[in-house]
Amino acid sequence: MALQASLFTDLYDGPVFKERKTGSDECPGYCLQNSEIRPCPAECECAYVREVLDKVSHWSSPPS
Repeated sequence: MALQASLFTDLYDGPVFKERKTGSDECPGYCLQNSEIRPCPAECECAYVREVLDKVSHWSSPPS
């Protein structure tokens, strides 16, 4: 399933950077690895998406 990241912006209250840093010296390359979902330390336009992914991945399921 794919969803637009913009649907989840209300889950994030930090800075949203304008410049993409993918491939730069600041970039640890997390976005290039499908299984890597931890937050990115780079001041990149994609960093907020990784923060939201981290929050969602740590949500617990409601009891059945």
